[in-house]
Amino acid sequence: MTAIAGLIAQRENIGDLLAEGWRTIIQRFGRVAEKYAMHVKGLDVLYDPRRTYFGSMEFEQLVCPRGPTSNSGGSPTYVPGKSIEDFERHCDRVGAPRDAIARILEGGEVNIGRLVRHFEDWYSILSALGICNRAQVNRFYNIRVCAEFYSSATGIEKTPQELKLAGERAWNMQKILNVREGHTREQDKPPRQWLQPLTERGRRYVARDYYRKRVLTEEDFEKALRDYYEERGWNPETGTPTEEKLRQLGLQEVKGKAGR
Repeated sequence: MTAIAGLIAQRENIGDLLAEGWRTIIQRFGRVAEKYAMHVKGLDVLYDPRRTYFGSMEFEQLVCPRGPTSNSGGSPTYVPGKSIEDFERHCDRVGAPRDAIARILEGGEVNIGRLVRHFEDWYSILSALGICNRAQVNRFYNIRVCAEFYSSATGIEKTPQELKLAGERAWNMQKILNVREGHTREQDKPPRQWLQPLTERGRRYVARDYYRKRVLTEEDFEKALRDYYEERGWNPETGTPTEEKLRQLGLQEVKGKAGR
C-alpha cells in the first residue's frame, strides 16, 4: 500500500491512472472494474456496514451531497443498542418536530433514513455557528441554546424553528447544486459489494441493520433512501427537491438559476 501511495502521489506508472479516481478507472477498465470499486459518487467509502451495522453514519455516505462523508450523519447510532428513549431525547435536542420523531421511532425501532435528515440539518446549524460536531462537544448543545446564541451575537431574533429551517435550507441548496451538475438518484445507491458477504481471515461478514437483527437486502437500502427523500419532502422517485419544498424554503429562484 505504501508503494502504491507513492506511485499515486508522483503519478508514476499505474499511479497516474489511480490518481484520477474510481470513475476514470472504471471508464478505463470497463464494467469489470465496477464489481470491485467500493465507491459512492466516485469517492471511497469510510464505513462498511458489513463490518459494523447500518447506522446513520453508514447511510450518510450515500446521501451526502459532498460524497461519502459521515460527520453530517452523526447521531446516537455511534453506539450500538441505544434505547428508543435516547433517540427521542436526541431528536428533540436537535429540533426534530414531534410528528417527525413519531415517524422516526414508529414501530419501536429507529428509522435510519428519516433520522438522518434531521441530524443533517443539525450539522448545518452547528457548522454555521462554528460549533464542533463531534459527539463529545455537540452533546452539550441543543437547538434552543443555539437560537439564543445566534440572537445574542447578531441582535437578530431567531426561534429554534427558524434556525432549523435555515439548516434545512442549507442542505437543500447543496442538493440543488448537485442536480445542476447532473447528479441523479443513481448516485445515492450503495456499492454493490454491500450486498455480498465479506470474507476476511476465515470469517464471513454481511450487512445488518442497526440492531443487528436482520441481514440487509437491496430492498432495505432502497427503503432507507425512499424514507429519507420523503422525510426531506423530496420526490422519492428522483431523489430531488420538489417545487413545493423549494417554495417553502424560498429557493425556487435559486433552482431556476442553477438549472440547465
